[in-house]
Amino acid sequence: MSQRDIVELVSHDDKRNGLEQIPESEMRDLRIDPVFKRTRYNSCEENYWVFRLSNQGRVIGKKYKNIFYIMSIDTKFKQYNHGS
Repeated sequence: MSQRDIVELVSHDDKRNGLEQIPESEMRDLRIDPVFKRTRYNSCEENYWVFRLSNQGRVIGKKYKNIFYIMSIDTKFKQYNHGS
């Protein structure tokens, strides 16, 4: 996925792969490091970005310009509603 353009990743129709935004209000049990919260969190975009990695899990993060900060790796699919 790192070789693909962000437009291609976001427009990917397959809900098992690609990139999507999830509103902060939909996240469950996500603990943010206090130092990150104090120093970088407010500079990041409002929503979380989620890399969908097929049935292996999701990489959840915050984005600031072209920097992706990994907040969590959800291998049990429990940190937000996946529509199932």
